[in-house]
Amino acid sequence: MQTFFIGLLVVASIIIIVTTLLMEPKTEGMGSLTGAESNVFGKSASRNKERLLQRIMIGAAVVFMISSILVSILS
Repeated sequence: MQTFFIGLLVVASIIIIVTTLLMEPKTEGMGSLTGAESNVFGKSASRNKERLLQRIMIGAAVVFMISSILVSILS
């Protein structure tokens, strides 16, 4: 059972890392060099993507916290 929760921790942490890297920066900074501010689908597509990424990250964070608590209890 502990192995399952450790695997869940690893998967949740990878999801958190990937969603963090996929999010658009809130400031212009280096994003203006790559053209990140121009979007072919318009601003609403960017907002929907950000909203989806935030929901995925929140879900992964909840799974990460619960599984880390359960791993510590089972240890």
